Amino acid sequence: AMERALDTAETHLLDAGKRLTTKEEELSQSTLEQARIEEEKVSLHRELTAALADLASLKDSQRTTENDSDKEEASWQDALVNLRADGIRSGTGKARVEVVSE
Repeated sequence: AMERALDTAETHLLDAGKRLTTKEEELSQSTLEQARIEEEKVSLHRELTAALADLASLKDSQRTTENDSDKEEASWQDALVNLRADGIRSGTGKARVEVVSE
């Protein structure tokens, strides 16, 4: 009876050892998977940061282009106002255009 009890205990011990080994292997796989996921997160974060930088650069470039365009439009509008004012001052009501060479 004692031998049977020892065999049963040994079997339980071996089974517990096998389950422990299986759990350790699962944990190892899980740890590897977590490391892979973390690497992927870092990579995606880098891509996102680069994309945001590109977007900011494009927006800045767009603002510069719009500002340049606005300045050019304002310059033309100023020129038209000045031409109209010259026409009014000259009493003709028509714009007087002078070509100035630099």
